[in-house]
Amino acid sequence: MRDAVDREQPIIAMTLDVGSFYHNIDPSFFVHPEFLEDLGVELSAFELSFSQVISSALSAWSALCCEQLKILDCPLDENHQGGIPIGLSVVRVISNVLLTFLDRQVEQQLGPVYYARYVDDLFLVLHDSKEIRSTHDLWKFIVRRIPAFKRTADGNVILDLPKWGGATTITLQAAKQKTFFLSGRSGADLLDHIAAQIREVSSERRTMPLPEQIERSEAARALAASEASDDADSLRRADGLTLRRLGWSVLLRAVNTLARDLRPEEWKSQREDFYEFAHEHVIRPDKVLEQIDHLPRLLSFAVSLGDWASARRVYQETISAIFKLQEATGSATMRINGIKANSVPAKVWKDTRSQVQRFFREALIRAFPISTGPIRQRALIGLLKDLELDAKELVDLALKAREADWARTPYREHLRTDAIGQPPEKSSDAILADRYPYSDLLRQFLARTEKTVEGTAPRRVASVAITSADDRSQNSILPFLFPTRPYTPEEIALYLPEECVFAEPTTAAHAWADYTRAVRGVWVRSNLADELEPLEKGDNGEGLPVAPFESSDNVKPPPIVLKRSAPLRPVRLGLTSFEVTDECWEKGAADAPDLSLSRYRQLARIVNTAIGAFPKPDYLLLPELSVPECWINTIAGRLRSNGISLIAGLDYTHHSNKRVDSSAVLVLSDDRLGYPSSVQIRQRKTLPAPHEEELLYTSHGLQWAEGADNKRVYQHNDLHFGILVCSELLNMGYRANFQGQVDCLITLSWNKDLESFSALIDAAALDVHAYMALVNNRRFGDSRLRRPAKLSRERDVCRVRGGLNDQLVVVEINPKKLRRQQSRDKRWPRSTDAYKPAPEGYNISETRKCIPD
Repeated sequence: MRDAVDREQPIIAMTLDVGSFYHNIDPSFFVHPEFLEDLGVELSAFELSFSQVISSALSAWSALCCEQLKILDCPLDENHQGGIPIGLSVVRVISNVLLTFLDRQVEQQLGPVYYARYVDDLFLVLHDSKEIRSTHDLWKFIVRRIPAFKRTADGNVILDLPKWGGATTITLQAAKQKTFFLSGRSGADLLDHIAAQIREVSSERRTMPLPEQIERSEAARALAASEASDDADSLRRADGLTLRRLGWSVLLRAVNTLARDLRPEEWKSQREDFYEFAHEHVIRPDKVLEQIDHLPRLLSFAVSLGDWASARRVYQETISAIFKLQEATGSATMRINGIKANSVPAKVWKDTRSQVQRFFREALIRAFPISTGPIRQRALIGLLKDLELDAKELVDLALKAREADWARTPYREHLRTDAIGQPPEKSSDAILADRYPYSDLLRQFLARTEKTVEGTAPRRVASVAITSADDRSQNSILPFLFPTRPYTPEEIALYLPEECVFAEPTTAAHAWADYTRAVRGVWVRSNLADELEPLEKGDNGEGLPVAPFESSDNVKPPPIVLKRSAPLRPVRLGLTSFEVTDECWEKGAADAPDLSLSRYRQLARIVNTAIGAFPKPDYLLLPELSVPECWINTIAGRLRSNGISLIAGLDYTHHSNKRVDSSAVLVLSDDRLGYPSSVQIRQRKTLPAPHEEELLYTSHGLQWAEGADNKRVYQHNDLHFGILVCSELLNMGYRANFQGQVDCLITLSWNKDLESFSALIDAAALDVHAYMALVNNRRFGDSRLRRPAKLSRERDVCRVRGGLNDQLVVVEINPKKLRRQQSRDKRWPRSTDAYKPAPEGYNISETRKCIPD
């Protein structure tokens, strides 16, 4: 739109909405032969039979809805449909595919500048021929091009579907139709204003939440507003109900993130303020029905944190608000599924309260912390009485909900943190497993990741829940056959790094793809594995394990190849000067990591700074020991959704027998599966620094754990880079192995000896002949990027020291320009060179070699 306006081409933008969309769909349409033919889809006999079963079930539900509507004296015509239920996964597909017919008509007959549709919301942008002067003229033009549209006298637009539509009726509501004529400076100004508003509102979903900002957020303002603003902050000018529901959803997402990451006592006062905000703006008679399906999430949130009094108050005031609404609307009429009915019978209100009680009871069961111990809290006992639930029944159902992956805590997290055992296999398990074509590979993944060698991969199963190899086959596979939240591709690679990361690149890509398909049951496509046969099978049907590469004097392992696509510009690094306190070190060494609100704020601010930076970095670099392991998913998730990969130093990891180590964590975006994903890699620090080793032993009796010494090259975004952790930079062998292999060598540091490290960075930039990026603890400073530039004044790209606040600086590196000079057959210098000549004995790797300049 902006491009068209900038080219001085007037445009017309329209927003359209289908009224009561789900309630007017005939569920039989998607198995009609003519619909499948129009769609260009040919179903197998099984697929057609399966679709017909779904259609029959939805049709039966639709008929029941019609019966209930008649009982409530709703005027129905003979062909009225009860529609399809909102919320089912299959309904999302069915409702979206229904209007494919309209999509094709619009694209073929109108030639739009832009067209987008999500279910029943349409957005259309057309060229303005200057012959259209009003909305009436515009619809005359559209109807002339698309005869399936019929505009009525009241401004509604009816879409005539082909025969396969059955009793489906599609009506574009006049009240929701908005038209904007945009041209010249005024049009550009409006688009600029819209873009600014979008950035402001969307930032709340993109950034890490902070407790003190919850009530000051845009989402909170949307909830608090009595009426929807009529400012032109969107071309839709959404109604107040939509804004308030969206605002509540955003707020719940934010506080649930905080509940997952922070200890309850760290933000108790902010939670109490949030509950009060909810009671003031949501749980009140005139708003309660708007949010009735979201309120159980609020109770679930309170239950998960042990806020029993707040949880009971949420339920009681919700029921009270419904009673007050009934009293206030005694003589009013109602509208059900878009149909105007008579006054509301008392039975409807009673059924509503019973349904709410059922929703809240289920929310309590799903959220109940099974490690709570005996139920003695007065508020919890009162809540159980309100919900007509027995204490023993609650405990039993809560465990069953977790083991069925229906609880608030995913089963995979329960198994890693709270489980004291695994559900036993039942006789019916094998029947179901045999019908899943990848069940053998799923069992293989579970077996290989249940008990890992310390220091090789994070633990997937709590130690008390690990079963012996002989008993492992007796564990039920059902929680993994029918998960609601299966292991992510990132977790699959994290738990099986030797096969999915550190193996030969093509083999690793194929292993990752195969395991992802087996564990998640989704389609995958691995670009690096197209020519590869499936994993070899042994006599016992298990895939053969793939050994990781180990460096040697003669053979260097190939790079770990991740995301293949690369930006058509220099790569951007987010260098940080970030403080890690001695208190953080002490708590990490004592196996009691600092999870305080102050540390969370500090990390959230630097992450949000990176997300809001312009230009935005491709990688955020954080120093050694800067991030607790339990916050990685939140931090990496927010960065990943904004196109930023994370490279950071993790807190200490404690092992048995008083052993400890630390690692660098890399969470890198990846597209090899055929869709956006990510890989998480842990690269352990081989040995502690001398003083670090002394402190760990004298203060805490800890010794460094032995483990793999994998200092590998990562190929990501067409950038070849290596990672070292602090004192590893002193190892001449590591630096020598990286020579010719990397464009950039990144060091995550906690270092006081700035002069020694400064000399090392200066020298390494020349002898490794690569960019040298270092991020250090802000208390000591000297985060920097150094390059082997020919001119001394150009060697320090960036250098940051001092200051009272954490800092982020975005810098660019140009690996292709460096490689072109390094790829020459001779090292002879030229006057136009940007870099110093490569050192003697320098050999560029085949994966980096390119056409020389």
